Amino acid sequence: MDGRIARERGRCLRETRSSWWAANKAFLKGRNTYQQIETKTGVPWWFVGLCHYRESHFDFNTYLGNGQALGKITTIVPKGRGPFLGANAFVDGAVDGDSGFAADLTIALRQTLDYEDGHGRMK
Repeated sequence: MDGRIARERGRCLRETRSSWWAANKAFLKGRNTYQQIETKTGVPWWFVGLCHYRESHFDFNTYLGNGQALGKITTIVPKGRGPFLGANAFVDGAVDGDSGFAADLTIALRQTLDYEDGHGRMK
């Protein structure tokens, strides 16, 4: 039984490493696009990439704010955004005015960085 458990643990570890490397490659592949969003919004490129993974597993055909298709008007929060079309659709969707993903993300980042953790304010 111990040998079987060890083999299963080894298999799980290999799968985890494989998934991690695939996600890491996709994350770095999108860096230039994330940096365009950072330039326009001030949101760090790496944080944009992490949100992109969370919302759509690095699918550039989806809205960064909720993972819905860029070519359609969004139906979940944030509702009523888009459609975003063309070569810059992903970036356009991410920086969509005062009510777009980047505006919400900037507010969320500020709140997170100002979070009171019991040891004083983080800055």
